[in-house]
Amino acid sequence: MTVDAYPLHWPANFPRTPESDRQRARFNRGGQPLTIAAGRDRILEEITLFTRAGKPWRIDPDQVVISSDVPLRQDGLPASGRRMPDDPAVALYFQLGGEHYCLPCDTWDRVADNMAAIAAHLGAMRGMERWGVGDLRTHFAGFAQLEHQPQQEWYDVLGCSPSASPAEVQSAYKAARAKAHPDRGGSDDEFNRVQAAWKAWQDQN
Repeated sequence: MTVDAYPLHWPANFPRTPESDRQRARFNRGGQPLTIAAGRDRILEEITLFTRAGKPWRIDPDQVVISSDVPLRQDGLPASGRRMPDDPAVALYFQLGGEHYCLPCDTWDRVADNMAAIAAHLGAMRGMERWGVGDLRTHFAGFAQLEHQPQQEWYDVLGCSPSASPAEVQSAYKAARAKAHPDRGGSDDEFNRVQAAWKAWQDQN
């Protein structure tokens, strides 16, 4: 997949959890906070369990991308023992049956816990398939094609020039935010795109 594992590559148009709403999770081992290594390994273990022994990979573990703001090991996976990044979000990209999927999570306030949450979600999806209430394509339908929606540059979303002055950008942001607000005829997706574009401009200035 043409997705960066580092830094975080959050799927286009998928809303972020406000920092104030993030919670402390209870994914731990022996009462100790979960490490990046443990969270990462939980994801990889769940990925391998989708395939029965001796069968071709349904989800190839060598092709998955665990994207976050955690620096990478030489094999492209998040390294453990590093300082926890300010943004705890994780996005898992993979292919199943030729389709692209993304499972993003930023509900929890630690990267390792968001990894563990994604692993738990994968385990739940496997369970549903075993119980005969549909196949994996059905269960993952809401997460299909998240990454393949075109991602606009911040200035396209705000409707201004990439070389606009700070005052012009701020004015464009306020106008775009008002237009996209759900209470004024916009939608949550449009509003989140505007907020993400504003943050992208702030991050580079």
